Order: sequence, then C-alpha cells, then structure tokens
Amino acid sequence: MGHTQSAVYYTFGPKLIPGGGGGGGTRSGSFLPSVGSNTFQQSVGGPPGGLQRSLTTMSWKPSMYRSEAEVTGPSRPETAGAALVGGGAGRITMRTDNVGNFQRPADWTAYTRAELTAADRARAGSELVRADVMTLCRDACERTHKAQADATRRLGDRANDVKFWRDEVRKEADAATAEALALDKSIACLDRALDEANEPLHIATECLRLREQRMGVDLISDDVEKELIKEISVIQQCQQQMRELANDAKRQAQLNKTSQSELARDAMEKHVALGMDQTSQKLRNTSRGLQFYNGIEQMDSTVSNPETWTQHSSDLVTRSQQDRAASKRYRGLIDQTLASTATEMLNQWNIVNAAFADRIRQYIKARTELENNLAKVLQEIVELEKYGEMLKKCIRDKEAPLKVAQTRLATRNPRPNMESCKDPAHIKLVEEIDDINQTIDQLRAKIVDVDKALEQLHQTKLILEEDLAVKNNSIHIDRELCLSWRKSFNMNPRRVCCH
Repeated sequence: MGHTQSAVYYTFGPKLIPGGGGGGGTRSGSFLPSVGSNTFQQSVGGPPGGLQRSLTTMSWKPSMYRSEAEVTGPSRPETAGAALVGGGAGRITMRTDNVGNFQRPADWTAYTRAELTAADRARAGSELVRADVMTLCRDACERTHKAQADATRRLGDRANDVKFWRDEVRKEADAATAEALALDKSIACLDRALDEANEPLHIATECLRLREQRMGVDLISDDVEKELIKEISVIQQCQQQMRELANDAKRQAQLNKTSQSELARDAMEKHVALGMDQTSQKLRNTSRGLQFYNGIEQMDSTVSNPETWTQHSSDLVTRSQQDRAASKRYRGLIDQTLASTATEMLNQWNIVNAAFADRIRQYIKARTELENNLAKVLQEIVELEKYGEMLKKCIRDKEAPLKVAQTRLATRNPRPNMESCKDPAHIKLVEEIDDINQTIDQLRAKIVDVDKALEQLHQTKLILEEDLAVKNNSIHIDRELCLSWRKSFNMNPRRVCCH
C-alpha cells in the first residue's frame, strides 16, 4: 500500500505550419560585421567601375560567421508594432524594418551593346580622322573587353556572396525547424500533463464529498480531510504553474515559426537571385537570346546596398539564434516544471493515502474495542437475566415455607383458653413469618436493581451498536470507496523530457 507503478508519457508534436513572415527588418547588435560599401554606380556612357568590393576583396571571411551568437540579453527586437511578450527578464519584442529586395546590378549586355554601338559610330565617323581610327578602335575594344571581364568577375563574386549567405540562412532555417518541432513536442507534453492532473483533482474532490456521508461523531474535520484540502490546493497550484508556462512557451513557439518562415523566404529569394546572377555571369558575346534593352541603365530598381543586404541576412540569422536559445530555455523550464510538479503532487498523494490508512486503522481499532465491549455487555445481560430468574425462583421457593409457618400459626391460634399460650413455638412461628417476609422483600428489591441494571445494559448495548454502525460506515467510505479508488488510480506522474 502507498506505492504505485511508473509510466512514461508518449506524445507527438504538431506538424510545422509554414507561415509567411516579413522579409524586412534589421537588428542592432548583429554578430556579423558589415561587408562595407558596395554601391553599384551607373552612369550613361561612363566606365563600368561602379562595384567597389566583392566577397573576395572584403575584409571578412565566410568561416567566421558559422558560429551561433550567444543570447545574453533579456530581450530582443521583434516585429514593429507587436505587443510586448512575456515579462521580467524574459521579455521579448519584435521589430521589422522594411529593407526590401536585393540589389540588382545593371545589365552588362545592354551596357556593352551601347559601348559597341558607340564604337561603331566612332569608327564610322573616323573616316574623317583615319589616322586616329585604329587607335580609337583598339582603345574602345580593349576598354569594352576589360569592362565586360570586370563585370563578369564581379557577377561571380556576387554569386559567391549570395551562395554563402543562402547556405548560412538554410543552415539556420534547418536548425530553427528542428527547434520549433522540439518546442512543440515539449508544449504537447505540458498540455497532456495539465489535462491529466484533472483526474487526481477530481478524485480528491470526490473523496471530500464521500466523506461528508460519515455519521455521528465520525463526521469531524480529521487529518484526512485536512490533507485532502491541501492536495486539492497543491494540484490547482501546479496546474496554474503549468498553464502559465504553456502560454509563454506557445508565444515563443509562434516567434520560432515567424523566424523560420522569414529564413525560408530569405533562402528562397537568395536561391532565385543566385540563379539569376549565375545566368548573367555565363552570358557571352556569342550567347543566344541577346537583345537590346534601351534605357535599362537609367532604371534603378534596387532597394538595398551591400551593407543593408548583408545586415538583413545577418539580422535574420541572429534573431533566429536568439529565438532558438529562448526556445531551449523554455524546453528546460518545461522539463523542470514537469518534474517538480509531478514530485509535489505525488508526495501529497502519498501523504493523503497514508492519512487514509492511519485513519482506517483507528476506525478498525475503535470498532474492535466496540465489538469487544458489546460482546461483554451482551454476556453481562445474559448473566444478569439469569440472576434475575434466580431471584424470582428464590421468591417462589419462599412461598412454601411461608405457607407452612402461616398455616402452623393459624392452626394454633384457635387453642382454647389458657392453652392459647405465647409459648416459644408461637414466638418462633411469628419470627419465621416475619423473617420470610423480610427475605421476600429483599429479594424483590434486588429484582428491581437487576431490572435497572438490565435496562442500563440494554441502553449501553444500543449505544455500542449505533457507534459500531457509525464505525463500519466510516470504514466503508474511507477504505472501500476512497482509498481503494485512490489505490486503483496510477498516480505516478510521468516525467517526460521532450527533446
């Protein structure tokens, strides 16, 4: 008694629901440095030297960004306008700044064609200055070739940059997905523990209700009732603690999904941009599908520069790492809360069971004493009734001697004259009659005492029988209803570590 079997929770996390998050947003305090100025400058007819630096010329290396940032701050920026989440040192906010799309370098083909056209016009006009034609054509061809080679190189550098960040974002997106699933599983474990705590709460409440059916002197506020009330309070406090933690963890899970969707979107956009850059890099003067796009160089559809572009991806990765760190903390809190609340409820459950067992022992001991006393009272009633019958028989036995003495006296009373003497025989007969009458009176008085004693014994018998019925009722409620129910229920909260 008092021991229960162990069991284990088996739970499953919900499916990941992809969601669209804003692609914008910047964060301060990024662990990734800026790639520096890389503004693409264009000028009609000018030299193609707008790109200042590329991945291969920048002062940072890709390998230094593969470590995750440690989340040390109590909060982090979140989506602009979003409500403050959590409280205290664990508050988390979101902010989103609209960064926009990526820089799209001007099409080098149109530029090259423009240069070639200009060169053709220059050569056509060089008929007037034939001496400068060869020099001008040679310079124009060399300049065009260098510009095209430089643009090809810069497209390759840009493709490398995009590929590096795409891989970094994908890596972080995979880690965010795994952490989101792990947190969902932990939340599912917490929700199940919260629901299953309702059963012991119902049992404790029902035990209190059943114990209200006790009768007489047993209907008191004993240790069992006090421990049952305490058990209800403990379970409710544990449920409240689990409920609050579940709400906080669900808010964090939503943040995880937001970061996950933003990373997935950014990785997809970088993959598309990488394809465009690689396609542009592979174009040659002999490639098919080349055509003029008049005025394309005057259209500026870019919305970011290399610094903001790099900062955007860095902020997404940093934010996701912060969310994953917060998610891990919540998973640790969930495991700790499941273990502590399970231990607390189980300890109180065992205390109540022990109080029931002790109270039942007291009932059984009292019932045994009542049964022994009742048996003695019943035996005493039987014995006293025997003595009452003995007294009545004794009175009946005195009737014959009393008749003899009275008959003798009545027989001698008619003696004539002087023969009616108050002799010793007459005196003895009178004394004998008085003695017998006194004895009969004493016997009758004792019968009255015996009847009173019998009445008292019968009242005691009724009291003992009523008290015995009360004890049997209390034993039935506590042992057969409450304790057996509690023992049959496997109150061994399953401590599930959801990883």
